[in-house]
Amino acid sequence: MYDYEATLNKFFEEVIKYLNKRKEQAKDKYVRFYVLEAIAVVERIRKNPMQYVDYNVRVKAGLEETSLADGFLAGTRDNSVFVLYESVLNNMGNLRSQYDWERADAQKLLANAQKTIEYKNSTCFLKDFIYPFISAQRFVVKTK
Repeated sequence: MYDYEATLNKFFEEVIKYLNKRKEQAKDKYVRFYVLEAIAVVERIRKNPMQYVDYNVRVKAGLEETSLADGFLAGTRDNSVFVLYESVLNNMGNLRSQYDWERADAQKLLANAQKTIEYKNSTCFLKDFIYPFISAQRFVVKTK
């Protein structure tokens, strides 16, 4: 059996790990500030993700700032992790959906997102050869 709530928490931890790498590569104090701000936002959502399922709640809480993307893009032009993060945020409410097809789509998206973020964070020099052959379900947390 798979635990998608724990996988969601693990996903946010991997995003924070990615942002910490961006923090180390920041070229000036302003970029570093944006990265630290993005880390604070992700950490706040990680603590209680189901509270921030609704976009309007995130906006009222100040978690959808325009500078959030700057934190993800610090030192790079690659916005794939930010797009991945936003897609998980927009679909994490469907993990508790009453409809099987919505739940299945959200679970598949989360599994693929987890695989992608772990690929991005991997320091293995063989990752380009290994990750294409690994199933996304392998990255989902399993319960006993």
